[in-house]
Amino acid sequence: AQTCCLGDIIFELLKGMRVKVPAASTAIQSSFAGSSQTMGSLSKLLYCTYPKSPHSAWGWARVGWGWQTWWQLAEQILSVLEPMTAFDELAATLDLIEADGFRSIKEGSEKVLAKQDLWTKDRLGKAKRLLCKFGSVEEDDLAACLDATL
Repeated sequence: AQTCCLGDIIFELLKGMRVKVPAASTAIQSSFAGSSQTMGSLSKLLYCTYPKSPHSAWGWARVGWGWQTWWQLAEQILSVLEPMTAFDELAATLDLIEADGFRSIKEGSEKVLAKQDLWTKDRLGKAKRLLCKFGSVEEDDLAACLDATL
């Protein structure tokens, strides 16, 4: 049996169109402002809302939903957290995405995050900059703090 967390619940509300993304984002920002206790719920939400691409067997498929809107949601909800918590949540999200990239390898398509089609050089740069900001680390030191390959 799989454990359900707040991230799963919010995702189900979004998926079932019971709540719109901007409303969920606002509620999350209000609820978690300054928090250092998320229990992984935001990384789970970001993982669940990660956009489906033509090159992957998983992801959230919704009209108008893509990497840009997903990243905007990520920045909005993570920016209100205590910085190290935001770092941990984003790092955990990227780890989950990379792990699913390995699980969905078919015909040699998906692999480490940096090699996945959805992660362009610009997008990887955005993730690195945000992680550096949250973690107060230099980009050269980032690899030592992450499991995901940026």
